[in-house]
Amino acid sequence: MIKTLINRPIVIIVLMILMALFGILSLKSLPYQLTPKVTRPIITIQTTWSGATPYEIEREIIQRQEQALKGIDNLVSLYSNARNSRAFITLEFNINTNLTQVMLEVSNKLNEVKGYPDNIDKPIIRATGEDTSPIVRMMLISLDKNKNVRQYRTFFNEQIIQYFERIEGVAEVFFPSGDNREMHIILDYQKLAAYNLSIDSIINTLERENVNISAGIMNYGRKSYRIRTNAEYKTPQMIADTILWSDGLKRVRIKDIAEVKEGYSTKTTASLYNGKEALSIFIKPTADANVLDLTNQVEKVFLSLNAGILAKEHLKLEWMYDQRDYIQQAIALVQQNIFIGAFLACGILLIFLRSITSTFIIALSIPLSIFGTFIIMAALNRTLNVVSLAGISFAVGMLVDSSIVVLENIHRHTKMNKPLFQAINDGTTEVIGGLIASVLTTIAIFIPIIRIQEEAGQLFKDIALAASSAVAFSLFVSLIVIPTLYYQIHKITPKFQTIPLKPLNTISQCLQNFGDKCVALIMFFVQKCLQNTKSKVLTILTLTSLPLLLGYILFPKMEYLPQGNQNFILSILNPPPGLSYNERQKIGEMLFTCLQPYLKENGFKGNEKMPPIHNIFYLGSESNMLFGLRSTEITRAAELIPLARECIATIPGISGNTSQAGIFERRGGAGRSIDVNISGENLESIIATALELQKIIFETFGTQTQIRPIPSLELLYPEFNLYPNNDRLKAVGLDSRSFGIALDVLMDGRKIAEYKEEGRNNIDLILKTQKSQISSPEELHRSLIYTPNGGILPLSSLALQKLEYGINEIRHLETNRTITLQINPPQNITLQEAMDKIEKEVLEKLRNNGFLGDNKLTLGGNANQLTKIRLALEGGFILAVFIIYLLMAALYEDFIYPFIILFTIPLALSGGILGLWLVDTFLIKQSLDVLTMLGFIILVGIVVNNAILIIYQSLHNIRIYGMDYQKAIIEAIRVRIRPIYMSSLTSLFGMLPLVLAPGAGSEIYRGLGAVILGGLALSTFLTIFLIPCLLSFFITKEKKYVL
Repeated sequence: MIKTLINRPIVIIVLMILMALFGILSLKSLPYQLTPKVTRPIITIQTTWSGATPYEIEREIIQRQEQALKGIDNLVSLYSNARNSRAFITLEFNINTNLTQVMLEVSNKLNEVKGYPDNIDKPIIRATGEDTSPIVRMMLISLDKNKNVRQYRTFFNEQIIQYFERIEGVAEVFFPSGDNREMHIILDYQKLAAYNLSIDSIINTLERENVNISAGIMNYGRKSYRIRTNAEYKTPQMIADTILWSDGLKRVRIKDIAEVKEGYSTKTTASLYNGKEALSIFIKPTADANVLDLTNQVEKVFLSLNAGILAKEHLKLEWMYDQRDYIQQAIALVQQNIFIGAFLACGILLIFLRSITSTFIIALSIPLSIFGTFIIMAALNRTLNVVSLAGISFAVGMLVDSSIVVLENIHRHTKMNKPLFQAINDGTTEVIGGLIASVLTTIAIFIPIIRIQEEAGQLFKDIALAASSAVAFSLFVSLIVIPTLYYQIHKITPKFQTIPLKPLNTISQCLQNFGDKCVALIMFFVQKCLQNTKSKVLTILTLTSLPLLLGYILFPKMEYLPQGNQNFILSILNPPPGLSYNERQKIGEMLFTCLQPYLKENGFKGNEKMPPIHNIFYLGSESNMLFGLRSTEITRAAELIPLARECIATIPGISGNTSQAGIFERRGGAGRSIDVNISGENLESIIATALELQKIIFETFGTQTQIRPIPSLELLYPEFNLYPNNDRLKAVGLDSRSFGIALDVLMDGRKIAEYKEEGRNNIDLILKTQKSQISSPEELHRSLIYTPNGGILPLSSLALQKLEYGINEIRHLETNRTITLQINPPQNITLQEAMDKIEKEVLEKLRNNGFLGDNKLTLGGNANQLTKIRLALEGGFILAVFIIYLLMAALYEDFIYPFIILFTIPLALSGGILGLWLVDTFLIKQSLDVLTMLGFIILVGIVVNNAILIIYQSLHNIRIYGMDYQKAIIEAIRVRIRPIYMSSLTSLFGMLPLVLAPGAGSEIYRGLGAVILGGLALSTFLTIFLIPCLLSFFITKEKKYVL
């Protein structure tokens, strides 16, 4: 086949052009992403029951829904939250689960739930988690000082929100702040008493009058007529004219006892932007959304709305935060590293080959292989992201390995005075077996990686696909393109191989002399190692034990995934339960007062300790209180963390967790956290365990540890409970239900129906009194209500009032009551160290102190994922070694030689650990995360290549040329040392920019690069001495003969 293709250059050129053409087209079709999809499909079910307590929500909604949903196929985890008036259930599924199909199944399961209370809203199903981190944060502000932006919530829901919701990839537009528009009927108790009307009768009348009823179809003549009763309220006047009582002559209408007018709901959520009132709008993506494309689409809508509808209303959307700058910078950096790495690799080739033409021929394998990789990625519907590009960048140096071996072997055969055609054919054919084995081992190590199904395993797939595709195409180029080009060019310029670069002739000669001396020195030590049995054994023991000892000493503890350096700082506050709206608003103002001096717009220019703040947002709701910062200098955002913590510390009774948004963060503030789940039946017991656990954690890790309890550990949610006196209620014509309704009307007002204004969305019809929005228990105690038989009476005369305490939230994990402590250990403690301390020290102290009781503790969150992925990687490593062993056994038809080759793996592992330590010590802080661990698996497939070439050539020398055993090994080293060091150096320099170049996204692949560089460098150097010594003990079984 080689002979045929060498004489058909047109075919080869056409293939090269087609690869380049389709590669470019594929590149243009690939969507850009920061990372591959690593999140599991998540579904959230929200159910609203106005006025219900967490206990009632748990009993009547959560427990019923959990029973129906807990058996759904592919369900990984189920957790729920019962809060005031709302129930949230979050379902997390296996990564490859079809989201559309599972949403349908969830909907069907919910339809099977029976026994709901009468007045709950229909459950809402969303394709996102309740705590999923938004990818875009916007704030709605008013440009007119006379307009309160809070009153535009209904306007936003009616006319704006749909433009964002219809964008592909948007799972939810989270819009928590603002006041809903309502239609209020404001009762006058004096007039109510004068007409002797009860609140029950008014509600009953309004509910019965505000109806449309279909009476069917009447067929008359040639037409059919739809018969309907139309009585729904369309205007405030229709409500005011509603007749409450009539005897035919006199009548009482709503307007006689109440005022009907538009109003707004009670304020519940505080929201500020740079210290001013604003409404928060957060865009949450679906699990499979392309963040870059989605953000661009959101921005188009954002600009269109600001120029159109919002401008007419004197409103404006402010763009608070998105990830695009970071993504674009990260992709640009890794693309730059690919070009720099390719340039450096070509430079190494030029130094070794000292020929522009030879360098050009070999360097062609780089772009051709990369183009082929783009074709494969496009065919498999992958994205172009930092991880896949890093895989290509890592492969840049390796792409020339096969071409180097082929070209060097062709050179060797031409020096035997063979005819050119025969030299090319023999030189290429001779190394086909070794190259195929070498490439197969590199590709085979990715098989265990691709099968990993954990979240982080999705990252590995893109590296595996990109690197293995590139290496596979490089084999095709080396065996097909390189021999053909060499033959065709050599016919035109026969002496091009011996012509150095004339302007660099002196430098070239110096490098040649230096290289010859290095080879002579290495060969001297190789011969010394092979001198006798004692020297061989000493070499083997030294070169295996010392690297292993070094690796053991330097081996670090693990992190989960790299955090990145995004320009966003998020602080999640832990307030005491039951804070009022005014108090939450005050906290936001206090935070802004603390941060205001550091805003760029206020003249702060930054200093060595921190950059200026670009913008600040604050959100304070009943269930969540948080604020976020962005820096004007995108690479220095982390320096604002101490300032945020200082500001939190100035607020009495408030603590909080502050962290930089992580690249792979699924939940806000949970980028580098360990979830300790405390489950049981009794809430008081669970809370007692959690409080003691929290105390022990602070004692163990220090005060720099951040702990966020979910939910709050305080049971003291204030409740002002009224216990009706039934005897007195009966005497004045009331019962407990009518008393409760009257109290509801007296407070914030009671929703009695919907007001369906023509051409607008429905709003709530609220019945309230002139004294609604009572602000203190004393006011409530003195409040008056109307009774049918007793007239207007003080509330205190009808019920016993008690100040008691309840709970703010009840959380379930797998249907069990649970409190989760979200622990962020100090930066100087890795996630694995923290896990070990928690499992061995913290939990042991907790058990010994007797605070665990009947409760159950489990580790979740990133800690759980780290454990799973670590076990998967360890299994993958063992499987990769076994696969490589089998492939080499098939190549050599022997089980001994592959075992010898495997001795290079410990050298590589030690070198990888050393490389990681050097980067962490002298360059930048670098932990051993799961992406970095992948480097050790990749090394298995790379480092065996040099040993394969040495053993393959040694056997060739004995079997084909009949050499003595010792001479065959030494000659194999001498022949292969140049291509070994040339290919290794091109690989090392090709990957070098990934390790040294700082910038956005570099933290994703820097550790991986450090491991591969260190492992490849140490293994390449020591393999030259170790493998010959091992081989010398087993090669004597070979028979010498000449073909």
